[in-house]
Amino acid sequence: MKLYPEKKPLNPITAQERALVATALFIAFGVVGYVVAPPTPFLPITAIFYVMMLWNTFYSVNHFSSIVPAGDLGQMVTDVALVLVYLLLALSLWSIFYFDIILVILFALATIKYTIALPKTEHPELLYRKLKMDGMGTIASGLALVGIVLGYPFSSILAWTILFAMMSVYVILVRPLYQKPA
Repeated sequence: MKLYPEKKPLNPITAQERALVATALFIAFGVVGYVVAPPTPFLPITAIFYVMMLWNTFYSVNHFSSIVPAGDLGQMVTDVALVLVYLLLALSLWSIFYFDIILVILFALATIKYTIALPKTEHPELLYRKLKMDGMGTIASGLALVGIVLGYPFSSILAWTILFAMMSVYVILVRPLYQKPA
């Protein structure tokens, strides 16, 4: 007779459940960020960008959490960091300067996350395009930041928001990034 019963492993949550939880958390962050933000002329644009980020994030988490190895320390650290960066992004909706700096960090961190996962996944081909998209997000956010610093804040954030909207439609609806190859 065993003194201590064996512990059964917890059922891991599915990729879709993880995506729903992450998206709900980030929606809550966004609502708080929007409510506490002082009114600025840029708030509607950053809020639209944030909503598009949520749309992408749901599909990204839903798809890639099923192919990135669970329990990996590098993935856990980058996931925690991404959650914290998402919180900062939501709290910076009022300032395009801070919002864009945090976007650079978020896209760069996502690039690092999937670069770490690349040699550990059984499906590296699925991560290559994601890495390209996150890398382009880092570069585009950096270019928007240059425009903001040079004195073109509205034009820069508006152009980046329009470009991101087009990229989002492309990778979600036109040529889906978030699907397994046939």
